[in-house]
Amino acid sequence: MLFGTDGIRGLPPFFLESGLANKLGKALGGLCGRNGLVVVGRDSRTSGEKIEKEFVNGLLAYGVRVLQCGVVPTMAVSRLVRRYGAKYGAMVSASHNPPEYNGIKILDAEGKKLDEAAEAELEKTISTEVLGIPQGLGHAEECRTASKMYADDVLEYLKPDLGGMNVRLDCCHGSCSGIAKAVFMRAGAKVTAICDTQDGDKINVGCGSTCMENICAAMTKNDSIGFSFDGDGDRVLAATRSGRVLNGDYILYILALYLAGKERLKNNTVVGTVMTNYGLEKALLEKDIRLVRTAVGDKYVIEKLSEGYSLGGEPSGHIIVSDALPTGDGIFAAVMFSMALKEFGIDGDGIFGLFRSLPQKIVNIPIERDTAFKLLDCEEFKLCLSQCQDYLCGKGRILVRPSGTEAKLRIMVEGDVRISVEKTARILKNAVLEILKKL
Repeated sequence: MLFGTDGIRGLPPFFLESGLANKLGKALGGLCGRNGLVVVGRDSRTSGEKIEKEFVNGLLAYGVRVLQCGVVPTMAVSRLVRRYGAKYGAMVSASHNPPEYNGIKILDAEGKKLDEAAEAELEKTISTEVLGIPQGLGHAEECRTASKMYADDVLEYLKPDLGGMNVRLDCCHGSCSGIAKAVFMRAGAKVTAICDTQDGDKINVGCGSTCMENICAAMTKNDSIGFSFDGDGDRVLAATRSGRVLNGDYILYILALYLAGKERLKNNTVVGTVMTNYGLEKALLEKDIRLVRTAVGDKYVIEKLSEGYSLGGEPSGHIIVSDALPTGDGIFAAVMFSMALKEFGIDGDGIFGLFRSLPQKIVNIPIERDTAFKLLDCEEFKLCLSQCQDYLCGKGRILVRPSGTEAKLRIMVEGDVRISVEKTARILKNAVLEILKKL
């Protein structure tokens, strides 16, 4: 299986030496058809240009027109797909993963990630190498204004006035470098940006949304709020002036209240996932707002949003306001969140008084995906999981799943009492490590 929950990912040789990048380009080109348009962007990873070149060459062999945007956030590609009526978009990025990894995610004509049926069709074409008959050389051109057009769209849609706010940004040396600061400055905020250079060797290294210690340590009492993005910009987490982290659940809560107050929260519902903290669900219910859950992965959230909802996201920081764009947009969410804080007259620390997030412990165990599924099907593991559930006495929940983006097993334990949550997670982790020795 090539596609995970967020495109195809692996080490660069996986794409280059195997010819996968080129084959994927040819397969997509065959679906796109001669003279169809594909918008392509990438993050700052050093392997990005080579992978993009091979992918684009595959597209060109099938007569496709390609608009190459250079280093831009994923959401910029999504917006340009819609603006120019492209058949597809593609982003060369491994998102929040370390710099030695890379990936390719494909967007459809609406600017959202491909559904599983379309991914399966691409995989079948690649694996059988039935790529159709080349349609002749296509045409590629550069789009040097992609970031500016994206910024213009965000500012035109939100019309923000962040005057008086001091905002700190961690751009993780990725796609948001430069552009996030520009958007906030144009919105009227005073901005301090760190890790704000496009550096493929430093992307996500000790910075960004997977290392919130970086921005939390940088926050000062004069900062109104801080935001930290991932490599391609479709995730965002926030930091308070006291150095506390606001994950996607807190961001969703404030945005839900903000949109509901403007009668823009469709069906008074927020879409979350099975990882969404129960504390958020309870707090939303107190405001007569319903939470519906999906499987983990922003593409599943987006799928559910299409049923008539306008706001959804994940604790990891994928936040989607579907009326604006059908994909996670870290910069857009950060600006709207800042607008909400200013309107409500609170700072980030004040949010902790609005709802209590239940204690939650997440453990990651390095493991190949196939082995993870064997573990989940093992009777010894099922018995251990049942015993751990009993230990929580019906006052918590456990979720164990293979990651859709990394070779890891993720264990999540949530409950009323922190000591019980942490003990349960520790017991389950140790049991998993022992069982793995036998598989």
